[in-house]
Amino acid sequence: MHPSIISVFENGILTADDVRGRTVLEVGACDVNGSVRPIIENLGPASYLGVDNTNGPRVDKVADCGDLIATFGWGAFDVVVSTEMLEHVADWRRCIANLAGVTAEEGLLVVTTRSPGYPYHAFPEDYWRYTPDVLSGILTAIGLDVIDCFPDPDAGMPGVVAKARKPVGWQIPAEASLLAPAIQPERAGNRPLSILGQPHEADGSGYYRFYLPYKHLARGVNHRIMLPEAGTKFTPNNDELGDIDVIVGQRFMGAHGVKLWDLWAGRVKLVYETDDDMLRPDPSNWLAHLHDEAVRGTYKHCVQISDLVTVSTEPLAEQMRQYNPNVVVLPNFVHGDMLYLDRPRRDRVTVGWSGGMSHLRDWMEAADPLRDILDSHPSVDMHFIGLDYSPVLRTNRECRYTPWKPDVWDYYQLIDFDIGLAPLADTPFNTCKSNIKALEYMALGIPVIASDTPAYRDLVVDGVTGYLVHGKDEWHARLTDLINDEAMRTEMGAKGREVASGWTIQQGWKLWRDAYEAVTGWKA
Repeated sequence: MHPSIISVFENGILTADDVRGRTVLEVGACDVNGSVRPIIENLGPASYLGVDNTNGPRVDKVADCGDLIATFGWGAFDVVVSTEMLEHVADWRRCIANLAGVTAEEGLLVVTTRSPGYPYHAFPEDYWRYTPDVLSGILTAIGLDVIDCFPDPDAGMPGVVAKARKPVGWQIPAEASLLAPAIQPERAGNRPLSILGQPHEADGSGYYRFYLPYKHLARGVNHRIMLPEAGTKFTPNNDELGDIDVIVGQRFMGAHGVKLWDLWAGRVKLVYETDDDMLRPDPSNWLAHLHDEAVRGTYKHCVQISDLVTVSTEPLAEQMRQYNPNVVVLPNFVHGDMLYLDRPRRDRVTVGWSGGMSHLRDWMEAADPLRDILDSHPSVDMHFIGLDYSPVLRTNRECRYTPWKPDVWDYYQLIDFDIGLAPLADTPFNTCKSNIKALEYMALGIPVIASDTPAYRDLVVDGVTGYLVHGKDEWHARLTDLINDEAMRTEMGAKGREVASGWTIQQGWKLWRDAYEAVTGWKA
């Protein structure tokens, strides 16, 4: 019960003259979070009966609102009150007719209910929204004299309050009188979804695919968005599973992963999230389980039985469609605040790279030209973040190395690059890679030198925000150009930020919403 509705009754929607010595019926009387009963009883009714379709506080008798006439008879009560109940009744026409039917001639009917704009609230279901014009029109159509009809006094709680009198000689109207388009309530919409995210880890992939979009998803929709705290796991038990509509899982594979996916299949909608082609790992990848055919088989099985697969790129989507036709591309985005971060500055030109353990073969693309640059430019530094690939360079120079930070925003503060490198070998695995490395650099105002591969062609504008390069000679030439031209670095960095401004999660989170709503058939 909204405090505003309590105040409507405290302020006299029913007066002592209306109630004193009269018989009162309250329909939908269960006290969930407040009741008008004490207010009305203070006005001195001859009797007060509270009914609801389930037992509970302030319920004297269990009765369905569609069976009031059959239960109590025609004109059995002088005053009939229904607060915050009508939106929860599927057959509103039958309910309205019964409310009027048990009201005595010259008796009063008071109804409060919710209007369009009020959020879905199941108890146990939520069906309708009534404007003042619609509710007044309905009461008039069934032959009642409307005394007053006005919006809920609390503008933040869209609702309507109506008071009507039943005239002498009233007869129950034909149902056709309640079919006019002008007096139809609006649908309340579907029950909000309950969505549980299951990221593999709270690392870069978990952040960009879950923690970042889900934060904005939770702000932008009325759905219940659940995500474990970073560094923790949450596996719903059977009881908890009944309250979940969608489980989104990342990299479920292996004996334990496939066991859970099989357990949940058919009970909730399963969305398999993957941002890498786990079925075509590069031989140099150090993750042994990706080279185990049995483990890859469990990955494939989980993809196949999922209701939807979400990926970060279209080439990866094409690979996944071999196993599941229902694939949606959700590109990686960055937080808009990155565009305003001031990265650390050093008094030496710093070339930098950040990444993990799957990039050994990638570094064979840029290692030789970078070694030559470092050996011939003693004033230039190399900074690795995440994994240290400096042994691959075989340079006599000492490179700086910084391990990952658990918090992504702490990691951003480590990026002190003047030039960001994004080498990517031409392999099947890399064909499905996203542009996130270059996007991070560009959002921070760092010019990018990237391999000319599908991952970067849709983002890096060659010669404007950085360079797309082929072969060792181009790596050497473009590195030399940027090291020697500070003005070019500044201009390309600024252009990069402009392009990155079109890739923010503030714009992109709705793609996650649309995907989850579509797989469940949910409509607002």
